Amino acid sequence: LTMREQQTWLVNIDLITLGLFIGLVAIGWTNIYSVTYTGELVNDFRGFLASPIGRQTIWIGISVLVFGGVFLFLDWRFWQSSAYVFYAISIILLIAVLVFGTEINGAKSWFRLGGATFQPAEVAKFGTSLALASFLSHWNHSLDKRYNQLVAFGIFLLPIALILIQPDAGSALVFLGMLIVLY
Repeated sequence: LTMREQQTWLVNIDLITLGLFIGLVAIGWTNIYSVTYTGELVNDFRGFLASPIGRQTIWIGISVLVFGGVFLFLDWRFWQSSAYVFYAISIILLIAVLVFGTEINGAKSWFRLGGATFQPAEVAKFGTSLALASFLSHWNHSLDKRYNQLVAFGIFLLPIALILIQPDAGSALVFLGMLIVLY
């Protein structure tokens, strides 16, 4: 990047959204720390990484690297053009977890990969948000038309239905926040 392109890129960063992201991450990290604090000091690095707050710190680091290294440098047209691909992948994962998933706490909503678990509902939140944003941002999709309203509702009701079959009502409730976007 030339100096002019770097300056333009830095000016285009949405500082409010970045600040909200950092604030939410800090609040979440503090909540996990306060809930899991036992009063014992962890003296070694491996002990810290094995603790819940250590694992959360690792995930925060990974998310900052991914956010900073990938998402900030991708053009918005990439997200616009690949939104439905991410949505389709998330729907396929939600269907696959019903067949191949592992039951944890009464819900068959997890994949077990080695020693780690993976919940497709988290991918579905991302894919559904992208698909809904892509659909609503198209110049020809006005929510004044009944057909467009039905499509928009269908985009987020399909993952909700698949998640409720697992049953995982907590994850399904998160999707209802997308109703705000429609108003």
